[in-house]
Amino acid sequence: MDYQEKRIPVEVVQKKQKPPQRPFLKARDTPPIGIALLYGFQQVMVCVSALLTVPLIMADSLCPGSSIAVLRQTLISSTFVSSGISTIIQTLFGMRLALLQGTAFAYVPSVQGFMNLPENACNATEHDFVPQEVYYGKLALLQGCLIASSFAPMLIGATGLVGLLTKFIGPLTVSPLMLLLAFSQVDLMVTHISKHWVAIVQAVTLFATILYLAEIKVPVPGIKNKKFHWYRINVFGQYPYLIAICTSWIFCVALTLFNLTPEGSAARVDKNISIAVIRESSWLEVPYPGKFGAPQFNMGLFLLFLLSAMTSVFESVGDYHAAARVSEERPPPSHAINRGILAEGLGSLISGLLGPGVGMTTHTENIGVIGVTRVASRWTMVMAGVFLIFLGLITKTNRRRDSGKPID
Repeated sequence: MDYQEKRIPVEVVQKKQKPPQRPFLKARDTPPIGIALLYGFQQVMVCVSALLTVPLIMADSLCPGSSIAVLRQTLISSTFVSSGISTIIQTLFGMRLALLQGTAFAYVPSVQGFMNLPENACNATEHDFVPQEVYYGKLALLQGCLIASSFAPMLIGATGLVGLLTKFIGPLTVSPLMLLLAFSQVDLMVTHISKHWVAIVQAVTLFATILYLAEIKVPVPGIKNKKFHWYRINVFGQYPYLIAICTSWIFCVALTLFNLTPEGSAARVDKNISIAVIRESSWLEVPYPGKFGAPQFNMGLFLLFLLSAMTSVFESVGDYHAAARVSEERPPPSHAINRGILAEGLGSLISGLLGPGVGMTTHTENIGVIGVTRVASRWTMVMAGVFLIFLGLITKTNRRRDSGKPID
C-alpha cells in the first residue's frame, strides 16, 4: 500500500531550523546603567586608536621640536574632549542614533600640504628647541580656518541643501576622493603597522570571537530576588572588541615578563620612553578657547579646509544610512540628515575652539560594532561621550593609551 507523501512548506522548515538570535537593543531602548557603561567603554576602546592617530600626525606637522611630547598630550586631551562633546550632541540632538564623532582624516592632507609650503617649512628635530609661540601660532592658524570652514556644514544642514547636493555628488564621486586621501598616507600607515605587529593577535582573537564564540552563553554569578543566581550571558557576542583588546594586552605583558621581544620594541609594556611620558604628564588638562592665542586666518588653508569639510559631509551621509540600516531603523528622513550635518558642523566648531586643529566626522568603525554586538541604544554612545571627556581631562589615562604608540 502506497502512502501519500506529506510535503512540509519550506518556510516552516526554515523557521524551525533558524537558531535563536540575541536580543537587539534599538536606539530608543535604555539598558541598565552598568551595562550601558560597558557598551560605551567598548565603543571608546574601538575608536581610541583612530582618535590618537590624528593628534600624533598633527603634532609632527606643527614641528614643535623638543616639546613634541607636551604638544601631543595637549592635542590628545583636546581631541578627546571635543570628540566626547560632539558625540553627545550628535546622539541626543543630531541624528539621534548611536553615532560616535571623532577627528576627520580628510583634514590631514590639507594640513600636511599647507605645512610643507616653503614659508611654513621646519627642519627642527626632536632634540632642537622651538619657541612655543612658533608652533602655537601655527595651531592658532589651523583653529581660525577650521572655525570659518565649520560654518559651511552648519549652513548646509540648517538650509537643507545636503539633499540637493547629494543628487549631483554620489558615491562614484566621493569614493575615488576618499581612496586618494588614504593612498596619500600609505607610507605613514605602513610604518606604524610594522611597529605594531601585535595587532595581528588582536585581529585573530576578534575574528575567532565573532565567528565561533558569539552565541555561547557564559555563566556569570549575580543576585536575583535577593538570592544568589547564575546568569547565562553572551559575553563573547556582546563584548568581542573588549575581549580582543584585553587579549592583545595580556600577550604584550607576557612578552615583556618572559623577555621574548627585544628591548625598546613597540610590543613591550616597559619601554623607558613610555614610562617617562606617563611620569612627566600632568594629571589634569582642561582645553579652553584661546589657549593657543587668538584664532588666525589664511585664505589658502581655509579653501583646503572647506574641501575637507564637504568631503566629510558626503561621507557622513553614507554613514547615516549605514547606521540606520544596522540599527534596524527606517532610512533616515531628510530632516534627520540635516540635523546630523548641522550637529557635525557644530562639532567641528567646538574642535576649532578647543584645539585639535581638524574637524569632526562620524567614525564608521563604531557603526560596525553595532552590527556585531546588536546594541544600537543611543545611551551607550552618550556613555562613550562621557568616557571620552573624562579621558581628555584626566591626561594620565590618555597618556597611558598613547604610550603604546611609538614616539620616534
